[in-house]
Amino acid sequence: MIDEHDDAPDEVPEFPDEKGKQPDGPSFCSKCGAKLAGGEFCSSCGAKVSSSGSANFESQKKPYIWSPTAAANWSLVFTPIFGAFLHYKNWRELGEMGKSSLAAIWVVISVVVIWNIVASPNIPPATGFLYLIIWYFLAGRSQINYVKKNFGSDYQKKGWSTPVIGAIVIGLVLLFLVVLLEDYDSEQAEQRSSGVSQSPPSSELSEGAGESPKRQGFQLRNLLSSTPSCSDQEVIELVTSISRDEFAREFGRRFRDREAGDYLADQVEYSLAGIRTTSRLENGGYQCATQLQLIGEQGTEPIEIVYTVELTDARDEIYVTVYGL
Repeated sequence: MIDEHDDAPDEVPEFPDEKGKQPDGPSFCSKCGAKLAGGEFCSSCGAKVSSSGSANFESQKKPYIWSPTAAANWSLVFTPIFGAFLHYKNWRELGEMGKSSLAAIWVVISVVVIWNIVASPNIPPATGFLYLIIWYFLAGRSQINYVKKNFGSDYQKKGWSTPVIGAIVIGLVLLFLVVLLEDYDSEQAEQRSSGVSQSPPSSELSEGAGESPKRQGFQLRNLLSSTPSCSDQEVIELVTSISRDEFAREFGRRFRDREAGDYLADQVEYSLAGIRTTSRLENGGYQCATQLQLIGEQGTEPIEIVYTVELTDARDEIYVTVYGL
């Protein structure tokens, strides 16, 4: 006699429920994505299978990116370089290589613009905020709209500790470089304003260097084989001319006779007394000392000054620098 139950299947297959959905249970490995054949472990990678394996696999399909809106907001603090770089990384994660290349260009432009704003005193800081607005409307907003349209808020969000700490470190390094650059520029400016000699060659020059040095050149008609001496007539004329210009700059607005338009500086005569050579400079020039005499209606006022006489490499111009005015 044939038993009716002998042909019954050992396992009853699962069918879709009334709503047409497959029964609950994992279908893919949440770690490697391989299709699950059943059991507690994945046959491909050996990972333990959870009841939410299928859902975990689906989450792997979601992009793992930084919030483009938050990246743009952080750019108010860390400059558009920060937002442009994170948007570049997001585009690559989203698989939009063309847009990532364009974002990379914005990163380079941002670095150049921000560096020039920070390093140049002639560019107002408000230019940085203006550039942030330009970057947002031309580049940043497009990614915000893209993510909002395709994923909404349903995507995996990266944390902010790494990019924020990185931005702070890079910002401190850039600030250090800017300070070094400013110090270098100030040193160069001081060297240019202090004449040819970077340090005073003697104690007399050091005492007179408290005031800003005044210098003036004089074109020669004929080439010279050596530097003119401290008492050379052309040198004396240059020293008195520099002194007259400086005196006029300080007191030129004072009138001796306002109605006649007679300036006080025009009533003073200048002469040098006791000219002496104190040392020879390394470039073949001379360091000199003298008493500048200001002769006016009230008498004579002596001023001890120091000056250097140098000849240019072309030997066609005398260069005089006066200290102590």
